[in-house]
Amino acid sequence: MAALALASDPPTEEILDRKPAKRTAPLISTIMWKMIIGQAIFQLIVTFILYYAGPGILNYEVDGSEIRSVVFNTFVWMQIFNMFNNRRLDNKFNILAGVQRNYFYLAILAIMVGCQAMIMYVGGAAFSIDRIGGKDWGISIVLSALCLPWAVLIRLFPDTWFEKVVKVTTWPLVVVWKPTRRVMGRMGQKLKRKKKVEETQETEEEKNDSPTSAPEIRIEEEGRPVDVEKGRA
Repeated sequence: MAALALASDPPTEEILDRKPAKRTAPLISTIMWKMIIGQAIFQLIVTFILYYAGPGILNYEVDGSEIRSVVFNTFVWMQIFNMFNNRRLDNKFNILAGVQRNYFYLAILAIMVGCQAMIMYVGGAAFSIDRIGGKDWGISIVLSALCLPWAVLIRLFPDTWFEKVVKVTTWPLVVVWKPTRRVMGRMGQKLKRKKKVEETQETEEEKNDSPTSAPEIRIEEEGRPVDVEKGRA
């Protein structure tokens, strides 16, 4: 539903000031990758700290239903708040620009919030969670809302620095991926050629196995054409 809401966002006039993208430009830009990876890191940190250190800090039972309910609620609310961060595909900070004019976006947002509230109050059996109190709701929403200032820090991080960090941290994967891709490509080509040869052989065998019909012989008897059985004089 979040993707549907973001897809309904109409373009703003500021898009006219943006330089046109090249035909060879990737679908996911550097800024988008920066936000995706940055928010993923934030959500993993919050989820792990809340689940493993939360019981000791909040006096909850370790791996109990209450802490699992809080972690689940926090995770969903992080996605809801992150919807606002993803409204911008640049490094500007005004994530609420024009949101009041997009009624479809606001309607989907209200549906998501309402569904999450219903799940937490009446969906315990289906989602293996318990109903939480006001304190737990406050913890979930406050921790989730931290993704908004975190997004500001992500946008302040220079794109060139991010590209360098990615190149340094992912070079082992690239070293492994390139030869693997070549080997898999060659194997795929061999399998295609083998399959084509097998199909050709099957076609030729079907042609050879099919019986050939004898030509039809016609003779004339007393000036009238008479059909004779095939294969007989």
